Amino acid sequence: MQRPTGVTVLAVLSFVFALAILLSILGSGLPLGGGSFLPRLSFWVANLLSQVTDWGSHAVVALALALPVPPNLIFGIYILMALLCAAIGMGFLRMRNWARLLMMALASFELATAVVGYASPRFLIFRQTPIAIAIHVAVLVYLFRPKVKETFGASTI
Repeated sequence: MQRPTGVTVLAVLSFVFALAILLSILGSGLPLGGGSFLPRLSFWVANLLSQVTDWGSHAVVALALALPVPPNLIFGIYILMALLCAAIGMGFLRMRNWARLLMMALASFELATAVVGYASPRFLIFRQTPIAIAIHVAVLVYLFRPKVKETFGASTI
Protein backbone atom coordinates (compact mmCIF):
# COMPACT_ATOMS: atom_id res chain seq x y z
CA MET A 1 0.00 0.00 0.00
CA GLN A 2 1.19 3.52 -0.82
CA ARG A 3 2.55 5.55 2.10
CA PRO A 4 0.48 8.72 2.65
CA THR A 5 2.28 12.05 2.37
CA GLY A 6 1.35 12.95 5.95
CA VAL A 7 3.12 9.84 7.25
CA THR A 8 6.23 10.77 5.29
CA VAL A 9 6.10 14.29 6.74
CA LEU A 10 5.81 12.87 10.26
CA ALA A 11 8.77 10.57 9.59
CA VAL A 12 10.93 13.46 8.39
CA LEU A 13 9.90 15.57 11.39
CA SER A 14 10.81 12.70 13.72
CA PHE A 15 14.30 12.61 12.21
CA VAL A 16 14.59 16.40 12.48
CA PHE A 17 13.62 16.28 16.16
CA ALA A 18 16.12 13.49 16.81
CA LEU A 19 18.86 15.59 15.21
CA ALA A 20 17.75 18.68 17.14
CA ILE A 21 17.91 16.78 20.42
CA LEU A 22 21.43 15.60 19.61
CA LEU A 23 22.51 19.11 18.65
CA SER A 24 21.03 20.55 21.82
CA ILE A 25 22.87 18.10 24.06
CA LEU A 26 26.12 18.74 22.20
CA GLY A 27 25.55 22.47 22.52
CA SER A 28 24.86 22.19 26.22
CA GLY A 29 28.20 20.54 26.80
CA LEU A 30 26.62 17.66 28.73
CA PRO A 31 28.85 15.06 27.05
CA LEU A 32 31.88 17.08 28.17
CA GLY A 33 30.66 17.59 31.72
CA GLY A 34 29.29 21.08 31.19
CA GLY A 35 30.41 24.18 29.38
CA SER A 36 29.48 25.24 25.90
CA PHE A 37 30.48 23.19 22.88
CA LEU A 38 28.26 24.57 20.10
CA PRO A 39 26.48 27.45 21.85
CA ARG A 40 25.21 29.43 18.89
CA LEU A 41 23.98 26.44 16.89
CA SER A 42 22.21 24.82 19.82
CA PHE A 43 20.66 28.14 20.85
CA TRP A 44 19.38 28.68 17.31
CA VAL A 45 17.97 25.15 17.07
CA ALA A 46 16.30 25.40 20.48
CA ASN A 47 14.72 28.76 19.62
CA LEU A 48 13.51 27.53 16.25
CA LEU A 49 11.94 24.41 17.69
CA SER A 50 10.37 26.29 20.61
CA GLN A 51 8.40 28.34 18.10
CA VAL A 52 6.81 25.17 16.73
CA THR A 53 6.58 22.80 19.64
CA ASP A 54 7.52 22.63 23.29
CA TRP A 55 8.21 19.15 24.55
CA GLY A 56 6.61 18.27 27.84
CA SER A 57 9.20 15.56 28.16
CA HIS A 58 11.88 18.26 28.06
CA ALA A 59 10.05 20.02 30.86
CA VAL A 60 10.29 16.82 32.89
CA VAL A 61 14.05 16.79 32.31
CA ALA A 62 14.29 20.48 33.19
CA LEU A 63 12.37 19.78 36.39
CA ALA A 64 14.88 17.03 37.15
CA LEU A 65 17.65 19.61 36.79
CA ALA A 66 16.28 21.33 39.89
CA LEU A 67 16.87 18.09 41.79
CA PRO A 68 20.31 16.63 42.53
CA VAL A 69 20.46 14.50 39.37
CA PRO A 70 23.82 13.58 37.83
CA PRO A 71 24.42 15.14 34.39
CA ASN A 72 25.16 11.70 32.93
CA LEU A 73 21.60 10.60 33.71
CA ILE A 74 20.15 13.66 31.97
CA PHE A 75 22.49 13.06 29.03
CA GLY A 76 21.27 9.45 28.85
CA ILE A 77 17.62 10.52 28.89
CA TYR A 78 18.20 12.92 26.01
CA ILE A 79 20.05 10.23 24.04
CA LEU A 80 17.11 7.86 24.60
CA MET A 81 14.69 10.56 23.44
CA ALA A 82 16.74 11.08 20.27
CA LEU A 83 16.84 7.33 19.60
CA LEU A 84 13.09 7.12 20.20
CA CYS A 85 12.42 9.90 17.68
CA ALA A 86 14.69 8.21 15.13
CA ALA A 87 12.98 4.85 15.71
CA ILE A 88 9.56 6.42 15.20
CA GLY A 89 10.79 7.97 11.95
CA MET A 90 12.06 4.60 10.70
CA GLY A 91 8.81 2.97 11.77
CA PHE A 92 6.82 5.54 9.81
CA LEU A 93 8.93 5.03 6.70
CA ARG A 94 8.39 1.26 6.96
CA MET A 95 4.69 1.71 7.82
CA ARG A 96 4.87 -0.07 11.18
CA ASN A 97 1.81 0.22 13.41
CA TRP A 98 3.95 0.34 16.57
CA ALA A 99 5.40 3.65 15.36
CA ARG A 100 1.89 5.07 14.93
CA LEU A 101 0.91 3.89 18.41
CA LEU A 102 4.10 5.26 19.94
CA MET A 103 3.62 8.64 18.27
CA MET A 104 0.04 8.74 19.54
CA ALA A 105 1.25 7.95 23.07
CA LEU A 106 3.89 10.70 22.92
CA ALA A 107 1.43 13.27 21.56
CA SER A 108 -1.03 12.32 24.31
CA PHE A 109 1.73 12.73 26.92
CA GLU A 110 2.59 16.16 25.54
CA LEU A 111 -1.07 17.22 25.71
CA ALA A 112 -1.35 15.92 29.27
CA THR A 113 1.71 17.91 30.35
CA ALA A 114 0.25 21.00 28.65
CA VAL A 115 -2.97 20.58 30.64
CA VAL A 116 -0.95 20.27 33.85
CA GLY A 117 0.98 23.41 32.91
CA TYR A 118 -2.15 25.46 32.40
CA ALA A 119 -4.00 23.95 35.37
CA SER A 120 -1.62 25.14 38.07
CA PRO A 121 0.73 28.11 38.25
CA ARG A 122 3.20 25.92 40.14
CA PHE A 123 3.77 23.91 36.96
CA LEU A 124 4.49 26.74 34.52
CA ILE A 125 7.41 24.75 33.17
CA PHE A 126 4.94 22.35 31.55
CA ARG A 127 3.06 25.04 29.63
CA GLN A 128 3.22 24.75 25.88
CA THR A 129 2.52 27.24 23.13
CA PRO A 130 -0.90 27.14 21.49
CA ILE A 131 0.85 26.20 18.25
CA ALA A 132 2.45 23.18 19.93
CA ILE A 133 -0.89 22.10 21.37
CA ALA A 134 -2.52 22.45 17.95
CA ILE A 135 0.24 20.36 16.37
CA HIS A 136 -0.20 17.56 18.92
CA VAL A 137 -3.96 17.57 18.40
CA ALA A 138 -3.53 17.55 14.60
CA VAL A 139 -1.09 14.62 14.81
CA LEU A 140 -3.53 12.65 16.97
CA VAL A 141 -6.49 13.41 14.71
CA TYR A 142 -4.46 12.45 11.64
CA LEU A 143 -3.19 9.17 13.11
CA PHE A 144 -6.72 8.21 14.20
CA ARG A 145 -8.16 8.66 10.68
CA PRO A 146 -9.55 5.37 9.36
CA LYS A 147 -7.58 5.57 6.10
CA VAL A 148 -4.29 6.11 7.97
CA LYS A 149 -5.08 3.29 10.38
CA GLU A 150 -5.88 1.03 7.44
CA THR A 151 -2.60 1.97 5.76
CA PHE A 152 -0.72 0.91 8.89
CA GLY A 153 -2.69 -2.35 9.04
CA ALA A 154 -4.51 -1.46 12.25
CA SER A 155 -8.14 -2.40 12.77
CA THR A 156 -10.55 0.46 12.02
CA ILE A 157 -12.97 -0.48 14.77
